[in-house]
Amino acid sequence: MENLEVNHMKKKNIFPFIKWVGGKSKYIKEIEEYIPSLIDRYYEPFIGGGALFLHLQPKKAYISDINIELINCYQVIRADAGELMKELDILIDPNTSKNQNLNVENFYYHLRNSFNYLKKENAFSYDDVQEPSKKEICIQKASLFIYLNKTCFRGLYRENKSGEMNVPYGHYKTPAVYEKDNLLQISEYLLENDITISHHSFDKINPTSNDFVYMDPPYDKESSTDFTSYTKHGFDQEKLFIFVQKLICPFVLSNSPTQFVKNKYSKYGQKIMSGKRSVDIKKIKTVKEIEIIIYKTN
Repeated sequence: MENLEVNHMKKKNIFPFIKWVGGKSKYIKEIEEYIPSLIDRYYEPFIGGGALFLHLQPKKAYISDINIELINCYQVIRADAGELMKELDILIDPNTSKNQNLNVENFYYHLRNSFNYLKKENAFSYDDVQEPSKKEICIQKASLFIYLNKTCFRGLYRENKSGEMNVPYGHYKTPAVYEKDNLLQISEYLLENDITISHHSFDKINPTSNDFVYMDPPYDKESSTDFTSYTKHGFDQEKLFIFVQKLICPFVLSNSPTQFVKNKYSKYGQKIMSGKRSVDIKKIKTVKEIEIIIYKTN
């Protein structure tokens, strides 16, 4: 079994390569309190930006997500970070948009259309295919995914009912699309360790009693206007609750502190988190109950 406390001394200095709504960078210390020091394999079935995963850097892990384009990015970074960065450099180069007589905002929408076309016509990820031409398409999709993520409104990923990414342009002056050293070190970490990267729904994982699962799903809605779904399929909180009840290993689940969530998971440990929330572009307020951590430690 892996000792995460010992492994802590050997970690690379890596961090998420994308923005992700609800990212857990600010709550890592609180979540770590409920992770056993000895585990066999780390599971994260809603990998998102992977803040906790990249912080812990377990030697054996199974990361997955229902968003195939997100999973494609992780697979491409592991297999061919060099080619990915070449594609990103082309997108970042101001001459790329100028050669098409497009300003920065129109270039964004041009790339968003290209991405939506590619993902619709090529519904596979890097590890699904063997043909070099299809692997090149996966690298292109990954570069577009990362570029759009870093230049769209608040780094949001959202799909309409047709499965098209529909987030508007973000109007950032100098967006940092990627950091070379970070991508290379993430690639090295994924290659050097026993890391499975899969595309499927959360309920397809099968951890044993010696494993650990961290879940950061789309959150339960606190109001009818809340954004809680990243794909056209939506999310079923009841299905998640049924899945959690069947887990035989320690776990931590993050969610919004609604009464529904508190009641559903009442037999497990719970910790309420406070924090800051944006009210609008200019205002930020402190919220006493912004998030809940649900946990089982044995």
